[in-house]
Amino acid sequence: MTSDDLEDVIQVSKSVWEDDYVPSTFLSWISNPLWHLVGKFVDGKLVGFGGLEQIKNSNEAWVRALRVRADSQKQHHGTEIVQKIIDIAKDVGVKTLRYGTSSRNTASQKLALGLGFQQKNSVGYFRIEHPFPPRPKSSPNYVPLIIDAERLHSILQENPGLVDHETIPFMWAFFGKDLRSLERLSESARFRAIIDHDGSIAGIYIDGVLQRNDKKTMVFSVFADNQSLFVDIISRIFEEAENESAESLVFFLGNNAHTWIQMFIEIPEDYKDRRFLLFELNL
Repeated sequence: MTSDDLEDVIQVSKSVWEDDYVPSTFLSWISNPLWHLVGKFVDGKLVGFGGLEQIKNSNEAWVRALRVRADSQKQHHGTEIVQKIIDIAKDVGVKTLRYGTSSRNTASQKLALGLGFQQKNSVGYFRIEHPFPPRPKSSPNYVPLIIDAERLHSILQENPGLVDHETIPFMWAFFGKDLRSLERLSESARFRAIIDHDGSIAGIYIDGVLQRNDKKTMVFSVFADNQSLFVDIISRIFEEAENESAESLVFFLGNNAHTWIQMFIEIPEDYKDRRFLLFELNL
């Protein structure tokens, strides 16, 4: 695909998502050597596309931005696009190919499983818009500490159960707990730790910002070892979001946190019990 395909990409994206991020980033992918874009054309018309994003200095990559025009779905175009992405991944030396999708997108899950991917992770996921719901006020007894990747790596080694998944979810991706992966995550995120009354690390949360079409969205991944601290972190996040005039919040949550959040915040109906899934294919 080339920059000349932008207008067709816009039309495909509009048919799938009302406010898709792809058109605003497509040209940057074209010029990025770590990206390999695949388009499916029928009679000269773009009916779908997707991308392979290689992870710098690794043998890992992601299937990204899979889109098929709404009136061309259920015709195996998505499968053909991802198969071509798999072929490219093999050619460039990728050993682990990842694929993320929503638990509500059964067609996407079926596609991944049909091409040999295996589900590796499942995390709570929801979006909430301003005005944000009522919640308890955060406690002055907890003070978040900004930490770097090296300190987070040490915390995870000392507290292996704090993040109750093998990989860390953030911003529609998953990252390993090794130092190199955390350093890569730190390029787009900030890490904060909460120290409990006894001096131990009782919670961590990771945050970043998406700015698109003048709309500010803050993204958070939250992990805590007890419910009361988790509630305090969430309350603190809402306060911070209001102070920074965020219009939308996105959360990725561990298993315990996904259960706790529904006990004191009204989750939008469309996101109740929704999860973000990680699939992997070893090449």
